[in-house]
Amino acid sequence: MKSLRTVKRKEKILLEADMIVFAGIFSAMAGFGLLLGLGAIEYPVAPHISSYGWALFVNAAAICGLLLFNLYHRHSQRLH
Repeated sequence: MKSLRTVKRKEKILLEADMIVFAGIFSAMAGFGLLLGLGAIEYPVAPHISSYGWALFVNAAAICGLLLFNLYHRHSQRLH
């Protein structure tokens, strides 16, 4: 039977891996939103889609930054 310490360590590793994966997803969404906002990607619906692109960029970049900050904060606490 595995000890509780081993199980908690594996859960922390999985949580950190999830944070890295989601930060990558949100950074890709931010890049897509930036391209939409700049008009580099033509979208056939309407020219007003650029405001949606900027909103997607700002929100996705903020979530990505939050996830990376949390990951950094966890690692800095572990060192002390």
